[in-house]
Amino acid sequence: GHLEESIPLREGTIEILERLRPQFRLAVGTSAHRLFVPRMLEGLDIRKYFEVVIMADDVPRGKPEPDVYLAVAERMKVAPEECVVIEDAANGIAAAKNARMRCIAIRDEAHGERDLSHADSIIDHFNQLTPELLEKI
Repeated sequence: GHLEESIPLREGTIEILERLRPQFRLAVGTSAHRLFVPRMLEGLDIRKYFEVVIMADDVPRGKPEPDVYLAVAERMKVAPEECVVIEDAANGIAAAKNARMRCIAIRDEAHGERDLSHADSIIDHFNQLTPELLEKI
């Protein structure tokens, strides 16, 4: 079957990408593998929003180790401290914090109650992800 059709975009994804891209450099750091990611991003027509995509295959260790996010920062030539990670899983939040990055967690009803307490901020919907929040966090 078509993998890209089986992964629904979270509501508000395109809107938030459109809103943030003029002001921020965007990247993907994922635990998923090369087999899936490029096809998924292309299938959802969102690859164009991201300057850099780092996948599990690109780094020695997966989340909660910081490798994926550190690789994103290195590729973008920015300090980890300047990055803000958007995450929906405890492992990913841990990876962001281990990379010395700030982290905004987004609740995901589909996954029930996850422990998001280590994030710097928690939101319920992408429409809460304002440039102001990203600047002050």
